Amino acid sequence: MANERRLIGSPFQRGVDETRPYRVDVSVWGAGTYASPDVVIVDPTGEDVTGTVLSGSASFSGNYLTTPDFVANAMAAGKSYTMIISWTVNGKTVSTFGLIEAQL
Repeated sequence: MANERRLIGSPFQRGVDETRPYRVDVSVWGAGTYASPDVVIVDPTGEDVTGTVLSGSASFSGNYLTTPDFVANAMAAGKSYTMIISWTVNGKTVSTFGLIEAQL
């Protein structure tokens, strides 16, 4: 993955008990019609743990993509996870990623 695709502020420190979603201004990747938001969480071994770690669906509000809520205590403290976010803008797929450092 190219560094220019890494979310500003990454790596993110996150308490394992936090449930709040992330909000990303996608206009940085081009203006247009945004659709099909998707978020995948991969654990340190490369396993997709999205179904365990996230609850709900990603959504758009204007230029902002909001990830699903996180599930409390689903990530292990001291581990780093990769969050991959993708969507379409004017019918073209765009993606970005950020690292999440789970902490107590």
